[in-house]
Amino acid sequence: MPLWSGDGVFIWEAPIPGVTYYMGVDPGQARRTESVAWVVREEKESVKCVALLAGMYPPDRMGVKSMELGERYNGALMNPESNGHGIAFIDAVKGRYRRLYTRRHEVHGLVSAEIGWNTNVNSKQYMMDELNRSLKDMDLPDRETLRQIRAWRYDNHERVVNNGFDDRHD
Repeated sequence: MPLWSGDGVFIWEAPIPGVTYYMGVDPGQARRTESVAWVVREEKESVKCVALLAGMYPPDRMGVKSMELGERYNGALMNPESNGHGIAFIDAVKGRYRRLYTRRHEVHGLVSAEIGWNTNVNSKQYMMDELNRSLKDMDLPDRETLRQIRAWRYDNHERVVNNGFDDRHD
């Protein structure tokens, strides 16, 4: 049960001064798919999910709402999806939010000047495998996110496929 909820925001833990928070943002279409942002913090060997923003928001409105939530959590490092609807989202926050993730090559670790996470066939598989690996040590309080994660399956090629909505876990 969240400590507070309203206007698409769910808060399970109030911000702790001096703690570093991270925010992943998956902008949706606003008509058929949700826009979602999770705020998390690392806790020893685990990840604690502390706040969620979810709703049928277009990229520009999601940008405003995400910036407000990120600032509330000590200027959380924001990592938006950078393709699809993420392009419009990044346009809405670039130059207005001070802590935006710049992309790294998944294998080599080289940092570029490009903002956000580029979801493609290879990076999606990597992302899903990493999330799957970390689930056992994650405090994830949202039932809808858990329901979406439970819809995952591995196909015959050991790739993650989803049998339902996947807005909240990306």
